[in-house]
Amino acid sequence: MQRKLLALLTDPARAVALHHRPYSMVSYVWSLQYQQSNQWAIETLAMAMDAGGPGGWASRDQAQKWLYAHDYQPSVLTIGAMTRLGARMTAANVAVDDHPSSKRFADRIETVTVDSVFTWLPRAGLSTQPMTVMR
Repeated sequence: MQRKLLALLTDPARAVALHHRPYSMVSYVWSLQYQQSNQWAIETLAMAMDAGGPGGWASRDQAQKWLYAHDYQPSVLTIGAMTRLGARMTAANVAVDDHPSSKRFADRIETVTVDSVFTWLPRAGLSTQPMTVMR
């Protein structure tokens, strides 16, 4: 995984191929409407791990399909309607309209978090458990 990521991240065009605007801090994991930084990171990891064969690929849709097929599971945040509304009105980087209505109205916001990525990586066989390095 490290070699594949290094090769991708040292190629300036490929490194940003899946970067997408606009940004939402709580973008829906399986939507293409918004993107947040953790989402970019695992979508780019997906591209590095499975470049789609000859010629490769560079689409967020393909990256998300790869993540889904490899059992990535997002974090589920419980965020009530008033909090969502307040955030949307006061912060330019928060939008939840990309989340399915059934989940959004049930206060279930599914997004990519560091915790969900660190839980998924060992389960997917892509790493060992994270370790803490003390100075």
